[in-house]
Amino acid sequence: MTARVDEVPALRELQQHPNWIVRNAAKIPFNPRSGAGAKAGQPATWSSYEQAQAALRRHPEKYAGLGYEFARECGITGIDLDHCVDEDGNIDAWAQAIIDSLASYAEYSANDGIHIFVRGNLPAGCRHKIALVGERHPEAAIELYDDKRYFAMTFNQVSGTPDTIEPRQAALDALLARYSQPAEPMQASPRAKQAPDLSDQELIDKAMSANNGAKFARLWRGDIAEYGNDESRADLALCTLLAFWTGKDARRIDSLFRQSGLMRAKWDRPTSGSTYGAITIERACAGVRETYTPGMQSEQVKRSLESLLRRVDTVKPEQKKLGKSAADLMRMELPPVRWIVPDILPEGLTVLAGKPKLGKSWLALHLALAVAYGGIALSAKQCEPGNVLYLALEDNIRRLQSRLRKLMVGDAIPDALAFDTECPRLEDGGYALIEEWIISQKNPRLIIIDTWQKISPRPAKQKNEYELASDALGLLKRLADTYSVAIVVVHHMRKSASETGDFLDEVNGSIGIPGTADVVLGLKRARGQIDAELCITGRDIEDDSTLALTFDKERALWCLQGKANEVARSKEQQAILDLLAEYPGGLTVKEINEALQKKYDTTRNIVASMLKAQLISQPYPRGKYYSLHHTPQACGERERERIVPSVPSVPSDDSVPSVHSGSHEKPDTSAMPSLSNAMAQKPHSGSIDGPEKPVDGGKRYERYERYDDTQETPYCQNAWGEKRRRIVL
Repeated sequence: MTARVDEVPALRELQQHPNWIVRNAAKIPFNPRSGAGAKAGQPATWSSYEQAQAALRRHPEKYAGLGYEFARECGITGIDLDHCVDEDGNIDAWAQAIIDSLASYAEYSANDGIHIFVRGNLPAGCRHKIALVGERHPEAAIELYDDKRYFAMTFNQVSGTPDTIEPRQAALDALLARYSQPAEPMQASPRAKQAPDLSDQELIDKAMSANNGAKFARLWRGDIAEYGNDESRADLALCTLLAFWTGKDARRIDSLFRQSGLMRAKWDRPTSGSTYGAITIERACAGVRETYTPGMQSEQVKRSLESLLRRVDTVKPEQKKLGKSAADLMRMELPPVRWIVPDILPEGLTVLAGKPKLGKSWLALHLALAVAYGGIALSAKQCEPGNVLYLALEDNIRRLQSRLRKLMVGDAIPDALAFDTECPRLEDGGYALIEEWIISQKNPRLIIIDTWQKISPRPAKQKNEYELASDALGLLKRLADTYSVAIVVVHHMRKSASETGDFLDEVNGSIGIPGTADVVLGLKRARGQIDAELCITGRDIEDDSTLALTFDKERALWCLQGKANEVARSKEQQAILDLLAEYPGGLTVKEINEALQKKYDTTRNIVASMLKAQLISQPYPRGKYYSLHHTPQACGERERERIVPSVPSVPSDDSVPSVHSGSHEKPDTSAMPSLSNAMAQKPHSGSIDGPEKPVDGGKRYERYERYDDTQETPYCQNAWGEKRRRIVL
């Protein structure tokens, strides 16, 4: 039925929401963009319908279908009628009555049930699953969700139901009222009879307001950092606390857990003849000796909970087995690296390091605005739009406002950019607050923490500096990987340059900081200069590179000039062009190198590349190099005479150098220009030792130059033993 997806208005409406995931045959949800697990109530792990379909097509061996995640703000409720279709395809009477009363789009589920979609929301604290007694199937039930749950989509519409999702709030309320009687408990212990008569919301509020209710609150919203991000330990901890507050009512523990931030597909995964959730609840109830009863004194509640929490915190984490198939890895089609700023900033954890007061914060704020706008970063890199959180922890409100005004130049600030100038250290709740912001956004892409020193962990006696840094940054890296976002931590460099020349050695603090990060960016600039280098290295950077940046003081913007080596070479090329323009008579590589005071091999390579690119000319093999405006062929005879001035020549019988045995008087060559004199005069004539003489009937010219011992070319000697090199022009 997938071919009809675009033809059914109800499905077209659902496609407009970025609430889609992919699932495997066991109904475990995955993030279509990253391939990591998708989580209920966490939009950052979902995607658009198009992205989910693309992932399904790429990995048919891994994924079995699509799923739609419910979010309360979308205003759509899903009703799951479990086990209501028999083997012949007939719908049970009780289910047909609900389908008729709701009169909205419905489709068959992946098993033997039916999913109905209506417009409307559920009241706070309502039961989400209602077991039916006395029906054809012993496990027949009604489940209702408008948040933190997903339906596996089949697109197999139930015949006779509308093609649209209809507003049915009144019918939804009536359904809840009709089936509001409590279901049979799930093997509740005798102590369950003493459970307090509180609604779900009242019970949650009471648990959170207890003297030590902070742990319950963190677990309830899905914060598992204090359990080493071990989801299984956190599940057991929350179920243990729920067992205390519900009187070990297993059925109610299950219902409440499904409303928490820890709920995920694993909860219903078949395990050892039961489910993971049922086994976790059983373990939790077995460890609770005393439960809450109405009228219990607050001090007694506190002592009971403290005893419980001590036992929970000593539970060993779930054992994991090592070893995965490399063959399976090679068969996977993994998504490409997702860039926040193309070729510079990918998803994951990035450290941006530089010396104080050299423009790191300007660069960070510029990147934040570019991503929030979906604009161009560094005047060259087009960014996809997304939500951005900028934690300017070293700034105050006035300074941040002033910087934004300068960068925006009157434009409106994008709604996707959020900021704060205060954030607790990671261990004091900062980690949880950052995660809460990610979860609350529709399209989180970038979090910038300026600077690391403000949220880094305090020194601890039991850990060294390396362990502190790697553990804390490891939490941020896990956060970035889980939600497919980029987290940039701004940090300082040491004042002294590295002896090795590696900019990573200049990052302040432990080597654990650059070692934990996926990418490290190093901003290097001489104080007072506008030009800078941005060094880039990382796990997803194929070739380490250094970019040339320049700072536009008027607009307070960093602008990309290109790769640093190419920009530096272009500057050296311009210097050579300027030099050749000043010396129309041409220069040798050696003369160019002496003027520029560079390494000879470097100058030779640059000159060769310029010649290949036709930026300069060399009209005669092994001759001098000229600017294009002063090439000898392009000049008239008068210009030739100016370029190659007449100088005293040797006697005619010595015009052609050869070895003679007789003695000759050496002519006066004081008027012949030396290299040092030629470099100080314009136009430059080189180290010419004789005039040009026509050969081959005037078709070519020849002359002789002094031979330099550094030149590796054939030479001869004149009558008085001086070395000469013959050049034919």
